[in-house]
Amino acid sequence: MNWFSRIAVFSLLLMWASAAVAADAAFLLAEADRLKSADRERFGILMSQLRDIEQSFTAEENSFYRYLDAYSVTLSGDFTSAVTLFEQLIKDSSTSHAAFRAKVTLVNIYTVSRRYNKAFEISEEIIRNADQLNDTKVKEQAFRVLALLYNTVGDYSSGYFFADEIVQKTSNATSRCAAWQLKIEAMYYVDHSEGFYSQYEQALSSCKEAGEKLFEAIIVIYRARQLIDISLNHDALTLLLDYLEVASSTQYPQVMSAFNALIAKAYFYKDDFLNAEKFALLALDAGVKTEFSEPLTWAYEVLYLTNKKMAKFQVALDYHEKFLQFDKAYLDNLSAGQLAMNMARSATQVKSQQIALLNKDNDLLLLQKNVYEQEVKQNRLAMMLLFSVLTIASFIAYRAVTGRRRFKKIAEYDQLTGISNRYHFNNQAKIALDYCESNAKPVALILFDLDFFKSINDTYGHAAGDWTLQAVVKTCRNFMRNNDVFGRIGGEEFAVVLPGCQVDKAVLLAEICRDAIATIDTSESGYIFPLSASFGVSSSDTSGYQLKQLLADADNAMYQSKQAGRDRVSEFSH
Repeated sequence: MNWFSRIAVFSLLLMWASAAVAADAAFLLAEADRLKSADRERFGILMSQLRDIEQSFTAEENSFYRYLDAYSVTLSGDFTSAVTLFEQLIKDSSTSHAAFRAKVTLVNIYTVSRRYNKAFEISEEIIRNADQLNDTKVKEQAFRVLALLYNTVGDYSSGYFFADEIVQKTSNATSRCAAWQLKIEAMYYVDHSEGFYSQYEQALSSCKEAGEKLFEAIIVIYRARQLIDISLNHDALTLLLDYLEVASSTQYPQVMSAFNALIAKAYFYKDDFLNAEKFALLALDAGVKTEFSEPLTWAYEVLYLTNKKMAKFQVALDYHEKFLQFDKAYLDNLSAGQLAMNMARSATQVKSQQIALLNKDNDLLLLQKNVYEQEVKQNRLAMMLLFSVLTIASFIAYRAVTGRRRFKKIAEYDQLTGISNRYHFNNQAKIALDYCESNAKPVALILFDLDFFKSINDTYGHAAGDWTLQAVVKTCRNFMRNNDVFGRIGGEEFAVVLPGCQVDKAVLLAEICRDAIATIDTSESGYIFPLSASFGVSSSDTSGYQLKQLLADADNAMYQSKQAGRDRVSEFSH
């Protein structure tokens, strides 16, 4: 064989080797993308193999590899580093397929890390361009992330819409499973009917078929929550323990925290306080320590109630403070998300109106050019158009002002009863307490809880429960002054701060409210049932001027009322 022949053979071998590497790269990238959430261990192995052949990637393959690398950082929980990697990818290759997916994933990260303004800033753009997306897979990913975002901020109708779009139209098993998980979450908050169970079974079957254990575990979480809500605690416990191994295999902190917290809840309602405490502590260990999540709130509530039941009152009080802290943080996060969503929608609407206004301004300029060439009739037409533009501008300004007022009301007041929500109550109560302390005035706090409210919901339905809450608030407000701070701080739990009021007057007001609640005619709800409440009263004389201490002492007094047979008022004393 001469030198020319040898060189030709060598060149052919190099071309074959390059083609083989290219084929391997495309296959490994596609396989890593498929398994990135279904099998994290296999995903890590594939990324290691891709790292070895990184130098042979094309520009598009390199962008795709960088996207998967950033995604792997996201799975580790290091969102700050992941955001940096995704933003750099978008900057370096803004028009690539991977860059668009990076934008969608950024919405996901911003949602999880509660940077809602950033999330909605990108999501509004995604929604506007959704119909122009030709890549079905990317469109499904975008809709899935949008469903997650809207579910997170409590807009479950929108979350259901985007998730159901994927469930109905996708042919990809993994994509359908992920969408089912989000649809079940939205259904849990919107629809507690019998239809939930049949949808749950379809969702679970879909995720088992796709081999997506993470989403399977999350679907089980919402089924268990529904079972606990309707007092089927044994069924919930059996379901959770059966799937505990599946949840552990996901290696996902939030999932393990939720499983352990719900197991703790189920044990508590079965009066197994030792196991309830054990699994609540496991939920705290499994959760992300820097995160105010709903599962951690459940865990602290179970620890508070469990220690209270076991008469460990100091420990219970410590956990109660933690529970209030996490519950407030969770509610604040939900309010912040809803406010960011409304602000993003308002900004989009204002931009559209501004564009319309600019278009009208352009029309006006064209008409003004003709004004100089026409007679008085044209001048009158121009004046009419100018008046129309001013009217539109005034209308836009009015809508912006009323929109801000509406968003403020949504963020501060309980939508069902019309009184302050927990967040607004805390703020207003602290203002009143600071004023009383600086002016040496007394202050009292009344805390009351409706007796057997859960049985009203279970027996007569949530509509009757909602009517009951509204009737109680309407009745009690008749006896309060304008400067009293009245708020709903829990499901059926209410608090009143009474500036300048001695404890004996507060006890008398509590007795009046207790008696008025007991005499409410429930027939207007469509049902006749007994109604009563247990009250606890604390004051600055014994508890000082700190809201946290006043609430804790009033809660102890209310607990005494519950223990003494309910439907009574108890005053806190050391």
